[in-house]
Amino acid sequence: MDAQTRLGLELAGTALALGLLGDLLLRATPWGLNAFIWIACLIAAGCFLSLRWHSQSVATDARLLLPLVALALLFLGRDAILLKTTTAVGVMAALAFGIQRAQWAHLKSRANIPNDPPPLLVSGLRAVVAWPRFLVQDIDWRSIPIDQGGHHTKAVARGVLLAVPVMAIFGTLLVSADATFAHALTYLTDVNIAKLPGHLLLLLGFAWITGSFFRGLLLGFNRPVAEELGTDTKPRLSLGIVEIGTILSLINVLFAAFVLVQLPYFFGGMETVWGSEGLTLAQYARRGFFELVIVTALALPFLLLLRRLLYPTKTSHLRAFNFLAGVQVTMLLVMLASAAQRMWFYQQAYGVTALRLYVSACLIWLSVVLVWFLFTVVRDHLARFMPGAVAAGFVMIVGLHLLNPDAFIVKTNVARIQSDQAFDVKYHLNLSADAVPALLDAMPLLRTEDQTVVARRLINTWGVATTPDWRAWSRSRKHAYYLVQFHEQRLRVLAFSSPPVPSTSVQPSVAPHNPSDS
Repeated sequence: MDAQTRLGLELAGTALALGLLGDLLLRATPWGLNAFIWIACLIAAGCFLSLRWHSQSVATDARLLLPLVALALLFLGRDAILLKTTTAVGVMAALAFGIQRAQWAHLKSRANIPNDPPPLLVSGLRAVVAWPRFLVQDIDWRSIPIDQGGHHTKAVARGVLLAVPVMAIFGTLLVSADATFAHALTYLTDVNIAKLPGHLLLLLGFAWITGSFFRGLLLGFNRPVAEELGTDTKPRLSLGIVEIGTILSLINVLFAAFVLVQLPYFFGGMETVWGSEGLTLAQYARRGFFELVIVTALALPFLLLLRRLLYPTKTSHLRAFNFLAGVQVTMLLVMLASAAQRMWFYQQAYGVTALRLYVSACLIWLSVVLVWFLFTVVRDHLARFMPGAVAAGFVMIVGLHLLNPDAFIVKTNVARIQSDQAFDVKYHLNLSADAVPALLDAMPLLRTEDQTVVARRLINTWGVATTPDWRAWSRSRKHAYYLVQFHEQRLRVLAFSSPPVPSTSVQPSVAPHNPSDS
């Protein structure tokens, strides 16, 4: 059995173990302590494999794993589903970034040094797609000495058969002796056949992701991966400056026309919107905001694609591209400013929701990335663009955790009550544990019937009678349980002093929450 096969078996075994651990831990949502434990095991396994197979680049691999450590710690803080989803996306980006750096480092060590690293998404997808082929083709399964372990396998099987009746006797006695042990044993041994396919898919999914990641990190040792990447620096498909210049020029004309139309709204403010015939504030803000963010999110990777397709034979060609791309990025920044203005108007009129807040955060991140594009790609430093964009994304995720979005939403919308604005109690009760402290603080400002609704929901969700799942533990959930149980007696007085009315929010002159964007 050669070294390549031994490496493949270790990668497959580690990935399978992490897949099984992921199925056991990560089925409980929202992710908290379970995600931290799983990512910590992933990091430990990555360090072990690097030390064993790729010791010369251990320091580099360790630096690539540092963002995973920070993101794993964030799962222990907040409880909001969208925030944890954003953090999970950050984890996937960190894995893809690690694969990209490892691939580029290997390519630079070969004869032909590439000018730019492979695209981040391409690096991640290439590793994921190639993982099954690695298991089937790159591991010499026929060289594995199965017969040598046959004797030990039979001995282990006989030992298991002999231990089963003894364990049954002892287990029955221990179950009778302690109710907590009986409950735990029942939980572990209760197998639902109908759920087995779901468990299997989850196990294989996590195993696939982790196996692809480890295979990418160990690129320098893995000969088949090195061969599939190749060393050719010229793109397989390339376009000239005439084609690319035409594309960029036409798009710039379209963007310029849109920017010119937006100028009255920039300088006229909300009064211009109200004065436009047939245009409501909701139509102007909601419709325009999301479309503009999507346009920017699509235009930026399209610019990067055109830059990679351009194979300049003259410096003037690259300068022409940089000029046209710089003009387009400038207009995209103006569009994002228009989107920010629209969302500001919308939130002033209707309040803050989770979707509006998170998309606003993405707007800020896109603005930073566009400016970074001007400082890197437009100045012929393409290799620096992706690390900066990923770092900006990590900063955005950390900033959202520090902001505590659900608590911020409650506090912001509660402040609107004092201005005779509406407060949608039903919507805010659907927020996570992060919102519980703010809801308790807001109770005196709510109507009596709304206080009853809030008190009943808090008791039913976070009261003494509830049973928390340790896998979903986070600081916010622990704090929510503590606060509600500490004030439970007072909440019960509010909850059962009077029956709640069917309406759970103040009847506003303007709807506080538009379900179409949440």
